[in-house]
Amino acid sequence: MKPDDAAKDCERYIPDLKDWSADDKLALLEGEIERAMIELGKLGATASSTANAMLDAAKSDDRLIRQSVLLALPKVAQVPCDVCEDKLDIALKAGEGKSTVAGLQLDTAMLRNYFSWAGGRKPKAKDDGGGSNAAEAPATAKPTDK
Repeated sequence: MKPDDAAKDCERYIPDLKDWSADDKLALLEGEIERAMIELGKLGATASSTANAMLDAAKSDDRLIRQSVLLALPKVAQVPCDVCEDKLDIALKAGEGKSTVAGLQLDTAMLRNYFSWAGGRKPKAKDDGGGSNAAEAPATAKPTDK
């Protein structure tokens, strides 16, 4: 969805919308998406059919849009999620080196790791050219005698 699409959706409710700047229309789009993510999060698993579209939106360069999606996604996506790891890897790659989402790269990576382990799964092996890197479960801390 583009800012002009959001404006078109709201033109019957906002009489002077044609006079709005591009930044104003972008803010309108951000508001629509943020509100939609709140409502989808409230629906929880009932809205799981939207998870794929939400994962696609997670690679947005817009901080507010990306953050809204990341907050709603764990409430909506079914666990285990077969495509979540892959699509969040794409979002991480899309955000590399971009200052607008630099702060959200960690959040995106944390959500990716959540979906990697959710439901008793083991993360997919990543091959960075150095062979097999299958991730292991974190070791359980053993109590120490005092």
